[in-house]
Amino acid sequence: MIVLCHMYNFMVIKGKMVIEIMDILKENVTARNLTLILLALSCKDAGASFKKRDSASLEQFIENLQIDLSRLTDLGNRGKRVKFFVEEILSIKRRKASWICRWMMFSTSKSVVAGRWSVPLGCPVGGSNALGLEGASTHANLSAEQQFDASLVALSKKAKMNTELRKIIFCTMMSASDDNDAFKRLLKLSLKDQQEREIIHISIMCLMRESSYNPFYCSLVDQFCNYHKRFKTTVQYAIWDRMCELSDFKLKQRSNLAYFIADSRRSDCVEVGLTDAEYPKPIVFTLKVVGQSHRI
Repeated sequence: MIVLCHMYNFMVIKGKMVIEIMDILKENVTARNLTLILLALSCKDAGASFKKRDSASLEQFIENLQIDLSRLTDLGNRGKRVKFFVEEILSIKRRKASWICRWMMFSTSKSVVAGRWSVPLGCPVGGSNALGLEGASTHANLSAEQQFDASLVALSKKAKMNTELRKIIFCTMMSASDDNDAFKRLLKLSLKDQQEREIIHISIMCLMRESSYNPFYCSLVDQFCNYHKRFKTTVQYAIWDRMCELSDFKLKQRSNLAYFIADSRRSDCVEVGLTDAEYPKPIVFTLKVVGQSHRI
């Protein structure tokens, strides 16, 4: 499904073909088929292309899918995974195709907790205000609750955004359609000094919470580093802070951080030494991954 989405993105196939395949998948409501549909919806590049070329078709498909799923009478007998996916899809209400991809990618990344399926994060529900103020910039002097949907604010709390500023930055980032949109929205916050450094710290926090490495965050950080060199210093310190805490992280988190550092090195955002003689094992592992990725 991801291959088909990229083929659509490069105009090898038409959006109608992707929609028709998803129509076939939705005829048989299984965890596998719903996973494939969500993969298509969460494909970042294809999502941006659908926004430009076939937004109406994608919105119509989602509407039809929701109608079909809402008519299921035996949902409880189909398993927890199916129930989770159905609830995720049904929660996409009156939303625009431009931001479906980013939200689904993050909300499903933390859906499995302690080997069981749950719905702790959910998806925003609402009208034009579901992901920020439609047609208006986000304001740092307003609370997150005043600017974003309650479900998105709840997700920010779940992600341990423990200050009002962090909640606003997190919600602004997650409500963007892509890294360029996120960069523009965050700039409009007009943050100063310590406040703007939170953008880098939150980006790294979010990428480490992802189920697999997501280049969105590195691309966003790269734009800030190109915007002003002071962000490069912030990135450097943020990385070393995480390096000192590596022993407390899971392997997945270390891998995500390592790939982020490797991508940052390629874009000249940061320089991290690769001498591992006196480093603890977790740091040695991370730096080795960085070195191998950087040589590819």
